Amino acid sequence: MFSAMDRYCRESYCILFNDKIREAVRVRDNHTCHNCGKKQSELVGFHKNHTIHHIHYDKKNCYPDLITLCNSCNSKANFNRDDWEKMYMNKLNDRGLLLWTKCKNKQEYINTINSNID
Repeated sequence: MFSAMDRYCRESYCILFNDKIREAVRVRDNHTCHNCGKKQSELVGFHKNHTIHHIHYDKKNCYPDLITLCNSCNSKANFNRDDWEKMYMNKLNDRGLLLWTKCKNKQEYINTINSNID
């Protein structure tokens, strides 16, 4: 029997979750981990890029939001998920980055994201 974590790790990503959108999120977040504040330039070793975390833990859907985390903080975010989800949504809300709240529907949100990364 698989745990919830096993099922999550085996899920495939949505078609919108590609290198272009991951880099756009890193740039939007100033290449800084939203949890510990570590800059990407401070990372060493194998994990030299920050990860892009699905706030709602839904890999099949990039809607509504993604956030930049270092590898260590991304690992921590897989426990007590409700708490992390709430905290990261509040952080994006405080920065005025909850695009989906400003869009009429999912397609308008996708168009907004695409126009910001071209």
